[in-house]
Amino acid sequence: MNIGIPREKRPFEYRVGLSPAGVEILTQKQNQVYVEHEAGIGAGFSDQEYEKPGRVSSIRLKKSSCVLTCCLRLVVP
Repeated sequence: MNIGIPREKRPFEYRVGLSPAGVEILTQKQNQVYVEHEAGIGAGFSDQEYEKPGRVSSIRLKKSSCVLTCCLRLVVP
């Protein structure tokens, strides 16, 4: 399965949809994970932490090529 992790675009939002540890678990289960460039920078994760064997980091994430996209949603009561 192709899974995409986009960079958060909202101002003052520093979270990321999936940590490097989560990406490692998904890739061990034979999934292909695409992480947008600097997606985890605000949460303290560098691109190098995501770019380990079996993982891919891309500058421009094509959401249409991913079956699943992990992102954050703002919930307002």
